[in-house]
This record gives sequence, structure tokens and C-alpha cells, in this order.
Amino acid sequence: MKKGFLRSRGEYLKTYKGFAVKLPLIVVYAKPNGLDRHRFGCTTPRTVGKAVVRNKFRRWAKEIYRKTVFPGDLALDLHVFVGSRNKDKQVYKEVSFNDYRKQIFEGLTRAFRHFKMALDKND
Repeated sequence: MKKGFLRSRGEYLKTYKGFAVKLPLIVVYAKPNGLDRHRFGCTTPRTVGKAVVRNKFRRWAKEIYRKTVFPGDLALDLHVFVGSRNKDKQVYKEVSFNDYRKQIFEGLTRAFRHFKMALDKND
């Protein structure tokens, strides 16, 4: 299955109406898109840190997305929101790539499992 990216603000906003997986550093939103491919986007608000830190998380998220093999033929819009109201900026400066990758994988896995179970129920 092909991979693509979320482009417009409206595409990001639609993902908020789907399924959400809340983790300590990120929130993963997923929603079926009815296309023949997955689409991915990453949002990092200013509460995470300065531009250098925010861009680092965006680059990491895109790299993780590029190297991930997604299960099945279910096409989803995937949106990773980096940030938490309970964390301060210092926490994000100290996050390692492996910790970030584990959380994204966990969020994506739970999102795909949710929609897979929903499809299995309907069949």
C-alpha cells in the first residue's frame, strides 16, 4: 500500500473525530480515509519547545513513518500530536529517538488493532 502525507488543515482536523491513543509524550489520532493509501501528519505545538526541538520531533516522526510496514489493506489517516499538558519543555529536550519511536509504534499498533477489530465485528 502506498504512503502519503496529510497536507491541509482540514485533513488534520478530520483525524480528531476518529480514534485517539493517548501516551505519555504523544497522542496518535487515526481515522479511515477511504483512499488506497495511508496518510501521515505530525503536529508539534510551541509548548513542546523552541523550533529546533519541534522540528526534530517532526523529522523523527516522518522517518519512523517511512520505515514502518503497516498491516493489512486498511487505509488510515494517521496524525501524531506531540505534546502533553502535564509535561514541561525540559522533558522533550531529553527524549531519545528510541523512546519516541516506541511510543509511536505503540500508538500506531493500538490504532490499527482498533480498526481491525471494528472491521472483524462488521463481517
